[in-house]
Amino acid sequence: MHASQAILPLLTLVSSTLAFPAAGPQQPVAKGPFLLQLNATEADLDVNELGSTSLVSYANLGMKASIWIGGIKSQIYSEPLLLTGNDGLAFTSWHSAPTGFQDVVLYPNETKPVTFTVPHGGAAPPEGAVTSGFQFDGSLILNFKGENKFIGCQDADMEQLQTYQIFYAGTDELPKDMTCTKPLPLKQDAGCSTVG
Repeated sequence: MHASQAILPLLTLVSSTLAFPAAGPQQPVAKGPFLLQLNATEADLDVNELGSTSLVSYANLGMKASIWIGGIKSQIYSEPLLLTGNDGLAFTSWHSAPTGFQDVVLYPNETKPVTFTVPHGGAAPPEGAVTSGFQFDGSLILNFKGENKFIGCQDADMEQLQTYQIFYAGTDELPKDMTCTKPLPLKQDAGCSTVG
C-alpha cells in the first residue's frame, strides 16, 4: 500500500470530527471550546487603545460579571472568555466547579451589558433577556439573530484601564456617562483547547 493511501482514511476521519462552520451567510455557534477576539482589521478601534490585546475576557468587576476587551485581561479578577455552545453560549470560570457553567445573557430590546446566568446553569434568564440566538457570519463574526449589535462602552475608570465593557445595543439609547464604539467585530477563534 502506498503511504498516501494509508493517510487518506485518517484525513477523512479527522476532517469529519472537526467542527468548522461551512461557508454561508449565518453559521450556528461552534460547540467549542473557542475564544472571541476583536477582528482588528475590521474594527473601528485601535488595539493600542486596548492595552495591546484583542482578546475578549470575562471579569466579575464589582458584581458586574460581564465580557470585556482590553487591559482588564491583566487584572486578577479577569480570565480568558473560553466559550462552548450551540445556539446558546456557555462559560465555565476556572474559579468554579466543572458543573459551574454560566449561560451568556443579553437583552435583545435594551442596551445593556452582556452578562451571565448564575453558576451551575439551568436557571431561566431574567425577564426580557435571552440565552439563545447566537450565530457567526461567514467571516466567523459573532452576531445575534443575524445582526452584530455588540458595542464596547467605557467610563472614565475603564478608559484608564484601557478597557471596554461589551454591551448589546438592542436600542439606539446608549448608556449615560459612557462613550461607546460602533459595532465590534468579535471573531470566533477555535484554535485553542486550553488557555493559561
